[in-house]
Amino acid sequence: MNSDIKKFMYADIGVMSLLIWPIILLIYMNKGITLGQVGILSAINAMVGVVMEIPTGIISDRIGHKKTLLFGMCIMFVSVIYLFVVENFYYAILYEILNALGNSFISGSDEALVYDILKAENKEDEYMRIDAKIQTYTSLSKTVTFGLSSIILDMSQNLVIAISSVILFLGIISTVTIKHTGNKTEKKQEKNSIVEDIKIARNNKAFIYLSLLYAIICIFFSDVFYYTSPRLKLQGFELKYIGTILFLGSLASSLGYYILSKKEKVEFKFVNKSIIFVSFLFGVGLILDNFIFTAILYIFCKFLLSIIAPLITAKIQEVVEDDKRATYLSVKSFMIGLMFIITDPIVGILLEKTSFKLIYFLFSVIVLILSTIFIHNINK
Repeated sequence: MNSDIKKFMYADIGVMSLLIWPIILLIYMNKGITLGQVGILSAINAMVGVVMEIPTGIISDRIGHKKTLLFGMCIMFVSVIYLFVVENFYYAILYEILNALGNSFISGSDEALVYDILKAENKEDEYMRIDAKIQTYTSLSKTVTFGLSSIILDMSQNLVIAISSVILFLGIISTVTIKHTGNKTEKKQEKNSIVEDIKIARNNKAFIYLSLLYAIICIFFSDVFYYTSPRLKLQGFELKYIGTILFLGSLASSLGYYILSKKEKVEFKFVNKSIIFVSFLFGVGLILDNFIFTAILYIFCKFLLSIIAPLITAKIQEVVEDDKRATYLSVKSFMIGLMFIITDPIVGILLEKTSFKLIYFLFSVIVLILSTIFIHNINK
């Protein structure tokens, strides 16, 4: 693995494996923030992310992907340090704004930088395999984080924040040492306005359909993962064992990334076949509505997403322009964020009105239909 890629991997682990991520809700509750206020904070985070996603992508293409990634990580570092002084809901608003802003600068710049490094060595065809390898190690580190965070929180909340700060700081140092700066728009080139850059991305039909495909798949699986814990609890699964299921799901995700990293090539049609199989499994779930099947389904979906997501991401990298790579990837993230804002309340309301098994099955069928349409248009 290229030395710059290794340094990026350490940086990615520094961002994704902070101890605060799995238990931020518990930290908020310890500070007296209610679940209703948590919902408002999540909405603020999502809205800031959606508003800033595309502008930060364009900035990344203009000043360089490494600089933008580093800037985003520094903002995130400030947000983690700020958690020490967060006392209530109003303090937490600033944390969510800083966190969303940092994520916006990181999003798109990270993927673009990896592709830039590989392209400089004429190895862009290896992007899917290298990305999967990076995600394997990141996923494993997140598994360890998941196991340690609640234990350390029980010892000291400030210790969790302090360790997270150190991990992120080491990630920043690793990013600084990356030699490749990331492609940027040449000064001689005409610099389009933000609106013109968005129009360029919008006119790339393959990119739009791939981004829509990525968005609906991410939203579907994310909702499955998010609601698995309460569903298991409602099905009579003992609360103390739910963490074990989540841990196994994280291991399954690491396994999926590892398998993909060993493959030279995986046919894109695997995506559609996988969605068909998932829809079938959720159909079976209409009959086998018990915690054993729910747990197995969760673990399998974690495994499957770790293969599908890099496949689509690699395909997106193939169809975008080099000098606007981060802009394109930010448009993709913008579409995902916007769809989350729209679909999350709808799914929540529907789950209150009817059963998990019915909503999940119908959701999987909708995803199957839409993904089939999108893949058909991609292949035109």
